Amino acid sequence: MARLVKPRAAAGRRAWRVKEELMRTPVLTAILAIGLVAPAAAETIREQSRFERDANGVTSVRIDNPRGLVDVRPSSDGRIKIVALKIAHSMSSSVARELASGTIVETDLVGGEFQIRVKYPRHHVQLTLWNDLHSNSVPAVEVRLAVEVPARLPATIGTASADVATHGIEGFQKLRTASGDVTIERAGLVDVSTASGEVTASAIAAGELQTVSGDITCADADGATRVGTTSGDIQVDGANDSLRVRTVSGRIRIERAPRGLDLESTSGVAEVGATSGHVSMRSVSGDLEVRLAEPLADADIHSQSGTLTIDLDSRVACSLKATSSSGEINLRMPVQARTLTRGQVSATIRGGTTPVHLRTVSGDINVMGGGR
Repeated sequence: MARLVKPRAAAGRRAWRVKEELMRTPVLTAILAIGLVAPAAAETIREQSRFERDANGVTSVRIDNPRGLVDVRPSSDGRIKIVALKIAHSMSSSVARELASGTIVETDLVGGEFQIRVKYPRHHVQLTLWNDLHSNSVPAVEVRLAVEVPARLPATIGTASADVATHGIEGFQKLRTASGDVTIERAGLVDVSTASGEVTASAIAAGELQTVSGDITCADADGATRVGTTSGDIQVDGANDSLRVRTVSGRIRIERAPRGLDLESTSGVAEVGATSGHVSMRSVSGDLEVRLAEPLADADIHSQSGTLTIDLDSRVACSLKATSSSGEINLRMPVQARTLTRGQVSATIRGGTTPVHLRTVSGDINVMGGGR
């Protein structure tokens, strides 16, 4: 058993510092051990602890860990389980011990919210220039948390540089990081935001994924999903509902959007596969490429200087209006033209009435039929 040394804490709050022990939760322990590499010639201290309780009275979970790792999975018996691995290293054994002893994990139950918080030393450790910086081993400490909770509990997780991974959590998830990567597998509704971290989500019910410079990859989303980034790239595969996508300069690749697409880009290039429902795509200078498929409600696609490339599925029947001030308009399929001028084409395709409006200022417009 671990030897607990409890510092002063508020009533109902538990905090622990523990000596290293052999864990009885092999899966969680294996998760925490991934990628452990100690700096050459550095003193490294590892302390591992375990906490478990029932979920009576718990309506949600909150985890705050600035750095390290947070991994959350469903528990098989409905209990809450925590395995914490503390890693402190320095060229000085006394500094490493000081960092380790000053880092604690606290748990608390506040109004039904079960809280897990990692607190790191607030004071600055004095560095010895030649012993620490010159050796490429700056003193550091991190905590890796492996947590099991009832699958349907809502979870809020906040980190600075710590990575976050959740697997099989059905309750609502609100995940926030600054530079940590986020990985989500088999989830309910999610709300994810990170500055420079990457986001990878698969088999989510629905939700919102946001980054500033990190890339976003989303696969097999069942419900309506919002994806946005400033300069990161976006990849969406296997969507089963509508998509709302925003980027400034990132590249966008979407396999399909079967129930509608609302896309905005400043200079990023967008390549979109079979898209149905209400389709809106807007760009300033980025090229836009999309395949329109039935059932199509309407499409409004425009760019100032980017090129528009529209591939109409063989079953799409529509009323086409293409306008470009100085760009070329190329129709590479049979149409019944109603208006044909240098800057505008109005035509009926396969006798349809579904409105498809294409507009550019200086970019070219290419329309082809038959699908790809």
